[in-house]
Amino acid sequence: MKRLITLLLLGTVSLLIYGQDMIHEVTGGDTLYSLAREYNITVDQIRTWNKLENNTIYTGQRVIVGKQETSLIKQPVPVTGYDTYTVKTGDTLWGIARKYDMSVSELRELNGGRLSRLKKGQEIKVALPESKAANVHIVKKGETLEDIAYNNGLNPNDIMTYNQLPDSRIFPGDRLYLTPIAIASINTKPRLTRQAHPIIKAKEEEKQTEASTTLEVNTYVVQKGDTLYSISRNTGVSVGELRLLNTLENDLIQPNQILKLEGTQAPTKVIAPETTVTFEGTQALPKEEPTADNEIIYNGDSYYNYIPTALSQPDKEYREAPEEGPWLTFQKAVDLYSHWIKDVKKKPSLGNALAGYHFVIDPGHGGLDPGAIVESIDGRGDTLYVVEDEYVYDIALRLTESLVRNGADVTLTILSPNHTIRNTDPAGYTLVHQTNEVYNLASLNVADRPLDWPRGGHAGLEKRVLIAEQTFDNVEAGKRVFISLHADNAPESPKGTGILYLDNENQFDKNSADFAEKLIPYLGYGAYSTGRDLAVLRNNPADIALLIELRNIYYKDHSWAIRFSELRQSDVDKISKALVNLLPKS
Repeated sequence: MKRLITLLLLGTVSLLIYGQDMIHEVTGGDTLYSLAREYNITVDQIRTWNKLENNTIYTGQRVIVGKQETSLIKQPVPVTGYDTYTVKTGDTLWGIARKYDMSVSELRELNGGRLSRLKKGQEIKVALPESKAANVHIVKKGETLEDIAYNNGLNPNDIMTYNQLPDSRIFPGDRLYLTPIAIASINTKPRLTRQAHPIIKAKEEEKQTEASTTLEVNTYVVQKGDTLYSISRNTGVSVGELRLLNTLENDLIQPNQILKLEGTQAPTKVIAPETTVTFEGTQALPKEEPTADNEIIYNGDSYYNYIPTALSQPDKEYREAPEEGPWLTFQKAVDLYSHWIKDVKKKPSLGNALAGYHFVIDPGHGGLDPGAIVESIDGRGDTLYVVEDEYVYDIALRLTESLVRNGADVTLTILSPNHTIRNTDPAGYTLVHQTNEVYNLASLNVADRPLDWPRGGHAGLEKRVLIAEQTFDNVEAGKRVFISLHADNAPESPKGTGILYLDNENQFDKNSADFAEKLIPYLGYGAYSTGRDLAVLRNNPADIALLIELRNIYYKDHSWAIRFSELRQSDVDKISKALVNLLPKS
């Protein structure tokens, strides 16, 4: 057993350091994902370090949450200078120290021993080893490859060659070698040396292609911190193809493992009937055998199959791309939603007041359209970012559960393949913009094209109306209710909940307008109703069709409130109570 060096008490968290390992003692409520967020590591790393076969951990269990790589003989690396590092959301002293080959004590010492609690935007000193100080450039925000090349008297192509970059894209925090000597001793095999960035910036042009491309790099040598997803983003080979080419049974990979990148095939096109997933009603699934792996892998904190790469939404432009195409993602989403709703139906009934009613719940935005991404602050005054569609989808699931337990049938217009209701307490980390939601209709996904992902605009909204048409086709008149959920972001709008109905030159939906007026007393102080010409309500076959702006997240107190699980549940309880009390009983 390694010698116990230090015991740290951070709030109520016990943190032990044994030799080079950092140990966390599990307390109630801990999950692998919450530990990964806390220590800025991945779930796969925790499972590998602790030889865990699944994601189950127990109170009192000691789990390795930090590991410093050591060789049989390791000489101290002399430090001759330092650079500055700007702290980001989710950073920890341990994570920063590990990134720059330092110990936590060395990092504190370099900063005058004053480092204890990090704050986003804080600049701290980080050491550059003597062998790299003159040869490494850490990319700063706003820099381009051309800028760095010009300032160092280099050609951009030279830097790409030295770092074996697949293209000229670079990101803040990247460490770029500026001489060929710097990488000569690292690895002689062809590989990509750039730090993996499994994200897409909204301003980048999307590369949309249905054909597989042959890569110049035949194999990839796994680097520390890599995941199948990050390798997929950097090489253009899908996660599914990486698993198939390398006969991987799961997503666990090890540093220095060699992965094949060639031999890919275009995804098989499967023709499917018009199918949505409806509960509690009969579930109709595609007749063809699904091509996705139906095993649902729980990753903790209500995440399944795979988890977000970022710990928290870092800025307004950040988004994470899907792992598979729309068709495979749709199948995973259907499987996950089916399992979740079965668990919902096992819970005690809340009554049958809504029996006979069929609701289509439309989580606003989703897929490529995040809705509003607003800057907010937490209780310490630190900046964070709230993504509308992520929180609205959570509210939609909570409303679905309440309606089902009151006897209703429910269909969602949008499904996620990797999460159900999410507990976001404490709310210091915000939900990350993932673009993997799909339309809940097989025919809208089976072509498996980039343009099949949900997006804004009239075409995208008309697809939601199409799902309502398919759903309501055999539902009794008077029992069809459509609710589109949103969070407003408009300084000109009131702060209270807004209930919107269709009103344009050609149509005034009086039935929905009357019902909206009745809802107002249930939805709290400042609630209001108004008519708008909204595409998602236009030509909608529902007897009652409404768009509800639950909160106006332009206002800081509303963007603050929507982050908390219990407050989102409170919003849902108000709507559910109103529907139970106001809709005529069968």
